Amino acid sequence: MTRVADFLDLSSRSWDEALVQDTFTDFDADAILKMRVNVDLKDSPAWHFDKKGYFSVKSAYKVAVQRREDELGRNVENSMPVQAGQSGFRWDKIWEWRPQTR
Repeated sequence: MTRVADFLDLSSRSWDEALVQDTFTDFDADAILKMRVNVDLKDSPAWHFDKKGYFSVKSAYKVAVQRREDELGRNVENSMPVQAGQSGFRWDKIWEWRPQTR
């Protein structure tokens, strides 16, 4: 499944609840099933990617931070980065992580 339309029941014009629940975690399925369905919308690719055009957890995190700051009326560009150790969590280790290859 790669399209939202794959998770819709076109005869009822709503989510295919069983498929959504079988595909996603309970938490995600619950959130998806709460979303309003519009079967008339055309599917289009949508993701948040980095400057090279790749999707990553880091690029998704940056989008989430940007949205949060926009909602709070703050400018991310002017924000000072938190130094490692100040928050107690080493975000830099997540951004540097690469899967082990054998």
